[in-house]
Amino acid sequence: MNRLRAPFLYVGLFLFLAVVLMDLGAGPVVLAILGESGQTPPGRGMPALVLVDALLFAQVIFLGFDALGLARLARWLNGPGNLVLSVVVIFGGIGLLFAALGLLILMISVLMALPFGPAIYAAIWGGFARGTAMGLLSTTLLLRIIAGLLLVLYDQSMLGKKRLLLLFFTCLVGDLVVSFLLGLVPSLLCSITDAVGALIGAILGIIWAIVLLIPAITGTLRLIRIRA
Repeated sequence: MNRLRAPFLYVGLFLFLAVVLMDLGAGPVVLAILGESGQTPPGRGMPALVLVDALLFAQVIFLGFDALGLARLARWLNGPGNLVLSVVVIFGGIGLLFAALGLLILMISVLMALPFGPAIYAAIWGGFARGTAMGLLSTTLLLRIIAGLLLVLYDQSMLGKKRLLLLFFTCLVGDLVVSFLLGLVPSLLCSITDAVGALIGAILGIIWAIVLLIPAITGTLRLIRIRA
């Protein structure tokens, strides 16, 4: 029966891939494929969400192998694949965390350096494209929700996969938090709250990478013992 519903999974997989690509700045290409027009996301908040979105996309890929009748291959790739991806996300998240923190400290320091600091801040960071960022965040939020519904249509047992559900809702919350931060302050200060959003995205990515790393290590060690 799941094979008959496999198109739901494949379309959901494509939508999750579209979200990852939009996080990385390929929004114009993705939206062109979907028949819309768009721009590259400004700032660091939305790109930071790629850490958790990539982890979610990887889990859905393994489900895709299962839909193709390659459940054994999925089991073999799950451990090593998550191991490699988790390590990459942890190191990438740490780099992004320090970069966003350094930028945040710099912007606040310049802004508070009277009398000329505010003018310098406004000239360098005051032109944040909040409308573009909010529009792209709304689009990716909608794509995630549609993709999640398609996964449930593919297999209702997805609702019982607690780790997958928590990761999915983390992606939604991350998007909403970044959107909230951008709308919380005047547009002049959006660069600061965007950096805060990047910090949150990096922390979420690191936490989830660690959560997935532990079973990935045990799964990889189990495969090594079997091969030995």
